[in-house]
Amino acid sequence: MSVVACGLWSLGTVLGHLAASATSHADAGWAGVGVPDAIAAFGVLVSLVLFLYTRSGRRDPKRVLDLGRIYLVFTALALGLTFHWDTVPGPRSVVPEISWIGAAVGCASPTIASATAPARGRGTTAWT
Repeated sequence: MSVVACGLWSLGTVLGHLAASATSHADAGWAGVGVPDAIAAFGVLVSLVLFLYTRSGRRDPKRVLDLGRIYLVFTALALGLTFHWDTVPGPRSVVPEISWIGAAVGCASPTIASATAPARGRGTTAWT
């Protein structure tokens, strides 16, 4: 799952810049690298590190699940910061919108819940 997130962080950032270049005809600001790009790069790095950590050697399953939960919280925080870092250009009204954080949590939660179902009652190290 962290490899998929790594791909989505990369693809989303590149496609975001391409969409900005297509919609900003004379403005070259789309080519700049900002804080949301740094957050995405850090998300790629964390995703790759988590993937390599979980795939190398024998790891304690309880610790891997705890890291998965921490990774889920990190991803939600990074997505929120990425979406809300920049100011909204021009006069726009405030409207409700659906966030991708719900999709990330919705996809990961059943996986984590099913993996921890046999361990209920014993607790895990970070979530007791």
